[in-house]
Amino acid sequence: MDWNNEEYIIALAIKHHRMLLSEQDNTKAIIEQELLNITEKLTDLNSLKFEKIYWRKTVSLISS
Repeated sequence: MDWNNEEYIIALAIKHHRMLLSEQDNTKAIIEQELLNITEKLTDLNSLKFEKIYWRKTVSLISS
């Protein structure tokens, strides 16, 4: 490492900056996937909840 070489320092800074951008992109992709998974689970839960309510009402109507 030649800290007196300006071109070397600039190249190192650019490399580091690109690495940080890549890490940000990876983190963003992971977060987006997790949000998608959570959304799907909530949708499933809401569907089950709706089904449960629907069947309760159906059974209630049949029973009465």
